[in-house]
Amino acid sequence: MGDDQETLSARLQLLAAVDADPEELDREMMTLRRDLEELELDVESAGGGSGLPEGSKGGGLDTNAILLALLASGGVLTQLIGLLQNWLSRHEKRRITLEISGDRLEIHGASSDTQELTIREWIERHTAEADS
Repeated sequence: MGDDQETLSARLQLLAAVDADPEELDREMMTLRRDLEELELDVESAGGGSGLPEGSKGGGLDTNAILLALLASGGVLTQLIGLLQNWLSRHEKRRITLEISGDRLEIHGASSDTQELTIREWIERHTAEADS
């Protein structure tokens, strides 16, 4: 990524139901990761808790979370959200959270006017930070 533009760090997490199959989640996370890499983002696995609710199988390294480094300008956030919405349209049982500087956005498969407004406002907050 270019040195002349600000880079944002984001944490993306794939959320699943209590009864989610850990192997299915791993496969889904691999496809999401490949999709993200096509946007030419810096993608790393994240440590921490799992995307499964507490008490369910699996734990330790959070295989359902990804750390992203992305440019704050040039429409990258808009492209990222579009990619996530597209991915979720093929995986309707899942939700994704995207967090930058403690500001958390949750996206689910079904698009609504409220969700679209929330997404637009979230993107504007983070592109405005980069411009100031």
